[in-house]
Amino acid sequence: MSLEFHYSVKDLKESDPSWIGANWGKNQKKSKFDEILTSKWDKAVENGIFKYKLDDCKYKTLTSSKSNPMHCVAQLNPQRSFKRRKRETFSSMNENFTQNQFNFTKICDDEILFTMVPPNDSAATELQKTASRNVVVVNISPIDYGHVLLIPALDECQSQRLTAASLLLAFDFLQLSSNPGFRVGFNSLHAWASINHLHFHGMYLQHQLFLDNIPTSDHVAGSCYLIDGSSPMPAFVFNVPKQKEARVVVATDIEKLVNILHEGETPYNMMLTRGSVGTRCVIVPRKSTQNLEPSDSFDVACVEIGGQYPMKYEKEFCSVTHDSAFKILAKNAVSNKVFDDLVQKIKQIL
Repeated sequence: MSLEFHYSVKDLKESDPSWIGANWGKNQKKSKFDEILTSKWDKAVENGIFKYKLDDCKYKTLTSSKSNPMHCVAQLNPQRSFKRRKRETFSSMNENFTQNQFNFTKICDDEILFTMVPPNDSAATELQKTASRNVVVVNISPIDYGHVLLIPALDECQSQRLTAASLLLAFDFLQLSSNPGFRVGFNSLHAWASINHLHFHGMYLQHQLFLDNIPTSDHVAGSCYLIDGSSPMPAFVFNVPKQKEARVVVATDIEKLVNILHEGETPYNMMLTRGSVGTRCVIVPRKSTQNLEPSDSFDVACVEIGGQYPMKYEKEFCSVTHDSAFKILAKNAVSNKVFDDLVQKIKQIL
């Protein structure tokens, strides 16, 4: 039986002023969540649970040619693309869950690190329909240190689609870490999700990324804003509040946006991050990856939209620049017309 991780709302941590600038990520005291996650993850490495180790990863900072710094990092992770589980194919991003395909009910027990048990007074329990297990498992083909998957209500066997209830748990998942490098991401089907079973990615990306502090521009409606035009991909931004009722409102607004995306079969990636402006949820509509072959440089998913680029080959790693990486991101963005249509639809429902 896996460890149950109980926590309180007092354990949730917002962004910290000491994270800004030169002190970012230095001398951070581990939270109880970090201690459990990293110790169990390290033990899984010792026990040979992963398909490979991260010992041969390399990193380089990509400097923007613009006066406003846009933090980006290239990462050479040569083993992931060749040793990861084979991707499933999906005819639609709205496919229902099926037991015939690989899903998280089929993983080995030694891949499970712990279950998350939210407190009764948490927003994470507000929309919870059952007492099904919220399970944290290792990603056996990790992108970076501490790469895990959060599977909300595992036994309900939900398809890979963001819901308000799962987002409320993901907000806690992010804020239980005292490390500014801990990020949480999500990929829809046709946006490089490889498993049609509701799950989030969590990992320690130990560099500042441009998505952490990029400003917002226009207010769309409700709790929804647009990302600044300096972003290579247009996106929707939601500030995640501390207060329980307000938190539920934001998660519900995001679910309404997600419903629009699914109705139009528009794939999307998401990143939860904490910067100088607090905790934010960024939703990036994007072109479909259906029938798309993986790139020789990097594929745009939830980590890449934030500004870290896991790369397969040394040649591409050495040659990539800030500008060339942003061009790859921009190629995966939806057209201005598609995005403008989404904005108008959101204005009608929020």
